[in-house]
Amino acid sequence: MRSLIQSNTAQIVRSLIYTLVLTTPLIFTSSTVEGFEFPKMIVIYIVGTTIIFLFLMTRTKKLIKPKTTPVMFILAYMAATLTSTHIYTSLWGYYSRFNGGLVSMLVYFGLYITALNLLNKTNFENIKKMMVITSIPVSLYGIFQHLVLSKDQGTVRIFSNIGQANWLGAYLAFCILIALGYMFSQRNWRLYLSAYSLGFLGLWLTFSVSSLLGLVGGLAVFTACNRGALVKQPRKAVAVATFSFLVVVFMPGIWQKRIEDVYKSITLVQTAHAQNTKQFNISDSGLIRKGMWAGSIYIITSDSKTFILGSGPETFAYVFQKHRPAFLNYTSEWEYILNKPHNYYLEIWTTTGLIGFTTYIALIFFAYKKVPLLIKPPFVALFIVNIFSWPTTVLNLFFWLLLADEQIN
Repeated sequence: MRSLIQSNTAQIVRSLIYTLVLTTPLIFTSSTVEGFEFPKMIVIYIVGTTIIFLFLMTRTKKLIKPKTTPVMFILAYMAATLTSTHIYTSLWGYYSRFNGGLVSMLVYFGLYITALNLLNKTNFENIKKMMVITSIPVSLYGIFQHLVLSKDQGTVRIFSNIGQANWLGAYLAFCILIALGYMFSQRNWRLYLSAYSLGFLGLWLTFSVSSLLGLVGGLAVFTACNRGALVKQPRKAVAVATFSFLVVVFMPGIWQKRIEDVYKSITLVQTAHAQNTKQFNISDSGLIRKGMWAGSIYIITSDSKTFILGSGPETFAYVFQKHRPAFLNYTSEWEYILNKPHNYYLEIWTTTGLIGFTTYIALIFFAYKKVPLLIKPPFVALFIVNIFSWPTTVLNLFFWLLLADEQIN
């Protein structure tokens, strides 16, 4: 009887993991101040802790121990939280999203431990296919947004269920690279070609430079790892290349205007700074990132404690104000509270210190080395996008679940 209960509970846990993967990208609401990341995180908290609790309560055999690298990263996160300048924020995350605090990282880590012990190769294959499948309605909704909003507002950057154009682009880059892998290895390849096509169109309509760079990096790794399959299946390769080329050529969108605006924005800010006057044009995001990255370096080198242990997870908004470069006061976001440096590697160092930064870099190399071939391209895309952004709730969930795939292959 006990073994039957354990078996049924294990199946429930697997079903809950499947449900979390399928539904989390689709969740959003208009009932909260932040309608995308916050509700997704709440669902991950509720379902994730339920999964971990059920697993721990019914587990009788010895746990499969995680490798040292993920454990060291979590320990570094805990140390940074204990010494945080604002421990409440470091525990729960920045108030509007609650993603990135210690509690959320412990939930992701708990899901990693659960997947490591409970999921087999078939389960992981199902999860990866679900990631591709759920990207289809996300892509369709984004394309629908483009068709509707463009009528009234001209060309717009879509955000779909994910909440922001760069977040959507990063999510779609991750998913369509998995779709490509299955397209060249599965019989029902037309389904994955459809997922890639919709996902690429959706990504393109985000007009996200960071996501495109991530996709290009992921495609380079995919090509290098799958040269044999590409040579043996040229029709599929041509279909992917042709569709992508047609989208790029016939839907230029705002790309030309963005290039022109970069030069215009830099010139305006330099003039305003020199004349000590405000300018309220929308400044180039790259110019603003330059200021945030410079401020991050100032924070890191401000004192030995911050250099080694950081200011505490998710406390960037609090500490950045003291080290904010003056020229940001002459951009369109002069009065904004900037709560992220838009570079996850700098964010990790400023908030968890050198210890957190080195363990995260080690985690990146560990992940790339250990995961199956199918997952290497999307992981590379994620690591590239993180140079300009940070992992959202969905990508954190996907990353930590798929990280468990490494030890059973």
